[in-house]
Amino acid sequence: MKKVLILFILVLAIAKFGYCTDNQSIEIKNNQTASDKKTEKDNDSSLQSKDKPDNEVVVIATRLATPTKEIGSSVSVIDSKQIEQKKKSFVTELLSGEPGINVVSSGGAGQPASVFIRGAKSEHTLVLLDGIELNDPFNPGRTFDFGQLETTNIDRIEVIRGSQSTLYGSDAIGGVVNIRTKKGSGKPKFYGFSEMGSFETFREGGGVSGGTDLYNYSFGVSRTDSKGFSAATHTKGNREEDGYKNTTLSTRFGVTPLDCLEFTNIIRYTDSEFELDDSGGRGGDDPNYYSYIKQYFMRNEGKLLLFDDMYEQIFGFSLSNYNRDLRDKSDPIDIYFSKYSYDSKIYKFDYQHNLYFPEFKVFDQKINNIFTAGLEHEKEAGRSKSMYDSFDWWTFSKVLSSSVTPRQEARIDSLFLQDKISIADTVFTTFGARWDEHSQFGTHPTIRIVPSVFVNQTGTKLKVSYGNGFKAPTLYQLFSDYGNRNLQPEESDSWETGFEQFFCNNKISFGTTYFQNNLKNLIDYDFGTSKYTNIAEATTKGIEFFANYNMITNLDLGFNYTYLNTKDLATRQNLLRRPKNSIGINTNYRFFDDKANINCEIKYVGGSFDNDFSTWPATRVRLKGYTLVNVTAKYAVTKNVEVFGKINNLLDNYYETVYGYENQPFSIYGGVKVEL
Repeated sequence: MKKVLILFILVLAIAKFGYCTDNQSIEIKNNQTASDKKTEKDNDSSLQSKDKPDNEVVVIATRLATPTKEIGSSVSVIDSKQIEQKKKSFVTELLSGEPGINVVSSGGAGQPASVFIRGAKSEHTLVLLDGIELNDPFNPGRTFDFGQLETTNIDRIEVIRGSQSTLYGSDAIGGVVNIRTKKGSGKPKFYGFSEMGSFETFREGGGVSGGTDLYNYSFGVSRTDSKGFSAATHTKGNREEDGYKNTTLSTRFGVTPLDCLEFTNIIRYTDSEFELDDSGGRGGDDPNYYSYIKQYFMRNEGKLLLFDDMYEQIFGFSLSNYNRDLRDKSDPIDIYFSKYSYDSKIYKFDYQHNLYFPEFKVFDQKINNIFTAGLEHEKEAGRSKSMYDSFDWWTFSKVLSSSVTPRQEARIDSLFLQDKISIADTVFTTFGARWDEHSQFGTHPTIRIVPSVFVNQTGTKLKVSYGNGFKAPTLYQLFSDYGNRNLQPEESDSWETGFEQFFCNNKISFGTTYFQNNLKNLIDYDFGTSKYTNIAEATTKGIEFFANYNMITNLDLGFNYTYLNTKDLATRQNLLRRPKNSIGINTNYRFFDDKANINCEIKYVGGSFDNDFSTWPATRVRLKGYTLVNVTAKYAVTKNVEVFGKINNLLDNYYETVYGYENQPFSIYGGVKVEL
């Protein structure tokens, strides 16, 4: 503690008496860093064009605040306005309409859910919350379970598709989902809401936010209780309700002791309980099968700007803590008892440096250059316990068994470099390289190059990107009874090319992207050796298309289409749970002087394949395609009171995204929100 205090005082001294002067107009207090300020200058220089993107600032693509027109990667943004319009309870409900994304869930609210980006594995999606890594290190594939992630206190979601290992390391072969919580400003603002609906679902919550030049804060809390419906498909006679409970707390607090120095603390805690059914269609209803999950995420971060905006430092420490318990009590369907516990943690230190070189000219063309260097140290650890009844056929009696997996650890030390170059506000290129040293498999380098051209006169963006990536073996794959310490990391080579076109001051836009991702050394379970091995290779490729139309006042129209072709190179079959075709249509209309709003989204997801584990070995089955229609409406009764309602699955279509598990049928919800 003494060392931390000394370091804090030293940073203050350097900032105040060294290089941070009072006349620096950096204004971190308005959620603005040096990179944001640089972005504003770049935007001002391109205002002569009426056919241009809106220059929304995105952080995920370069780890810098960068206007969308300068980004050559495929990025989707779900902002606070869209989150408020759709009134969704879960992040998966917001992601499922985005291009290149397929959301898979084993039932209704709270059931395990995962995200596939461009056909890569679900464990190839890295999930971040304000820089905190959310992937569970003791999950067999190190995936993140989106089933417990509610939208409480969430302000914005950024998604980048394609391999991003150069900036984000392991787990980012498919892409990255970056979630940002609300940052308070101005006078204190209070809100509270209450919602109820189908399956005896009740959700309530509230929060407060605000800030001054010295500090900012936001706090949100929510509670959800639902009796739910049977996760196991009703077509096989399953009717037992699978309930769900969730309590989520989210806080963000920042202090700005100097104009060029900011400290931020972020905490998110989730305590959830939900009922499970047997997997893969094998047994259906199980009335005493429960999952208890506690998640604790924390980050402390500092930002320091020196030398008249030229040098920015971002330093932080993050902690991710998971506790998962699975309990299957004895019942008439299953007379045996079992209990499994999993505890895991991720500790991460990161230190990023951004150098903003002065603008200069070559042949009368302006050139801007930002160089980024970063260091990361990550340590993950986990252990498991199990206790279960079995039957001894020799003695014809029940036997109580238990086992404990010793605490296992892995470490990754990383260095990444990036150079972002802008020429004449038209040509943008980003070069990146990274070196990761894993405690088990050694050093692994990755590179990425992303050039793009934006023609201001026509509002046209041309983009190309290439990058390779890797996925480190998980603790489970290395150290469990089925583990293999000789595993090598999974690897990928991915590239994409496309264009985007903007008309009428961004009121009309469309674009298309072709992508391909080659995966090798994929880790799968080998039934012959009963171990995890590097035995699989695959390729995914396809086309993404989007179009937006906003010419009519108060009416927003959006459309996207994804064609995906996947192939397991060993079996020559399509990869599981990857639909070839998916379409998203979103319509939002504001009326009555913006007091009323109605949002309608239509999603079509084509057929895909999955495994039926009720047979041995598992057999391949086809999941039918489906169409969903969801409608949300709200009306401001007064300045401070709003009523809202929503209908999910308006057409009451039956569909499965995992074989043997039913997703949400027709359901209706209504509520009220008060803001002060």
